[in-house]
Amino acid sequence: MTSLKEPHKSTSRFELIKNWIRIHSHEKLTVDKVANVFQMTPVYLTQLFRTNEGTTTIHFINAIKIKQAQELLLTTDKPVKEIAYDLSFSNEKYFLRVFKQLTSVTPTNFRNSYSKTYLNNIDVDPDIPKPHKTTE
Repeated sequence: MTSLKEPHKSTSRFELIKNWIRIHSHEKLTVDKVANVFQMTPVYLTQLFRTNEGTTTIHFINAIKIKQAQELLLTTDKPVKEIAYDLSFSNEKYFLRVFKQLTSVTPTNFRNSYSKTYLNNIDVDPDIPKPHKTTE
């Protein structure tokens, strides 16, 4: 019976780790820092990410940061450099490299290509109920 609870326990702990990373993604995050917070070794943490997400810890962290960068690019007029520093990238060039690696476009091209479609995105705009026809 305890063997059934252990996977659930490790899965919920892993979800806590992922949520903690999402919450703290604006900070300078390293594998060591995350591992220390959750009192585990960096090697074990990366093993958890490989097993549960099919990726490394740092790749997961960067993917979360780039997702936030995309949102900032589309919803603010902040310069790319400021967004990079807001998300605690060590420098703008590293941010540009990671962004292009994960999205296949530069941040500026992303902003220019998607800003118009983002405004009409159903995930962002609330549903507005259609008015009912009234018969008079």
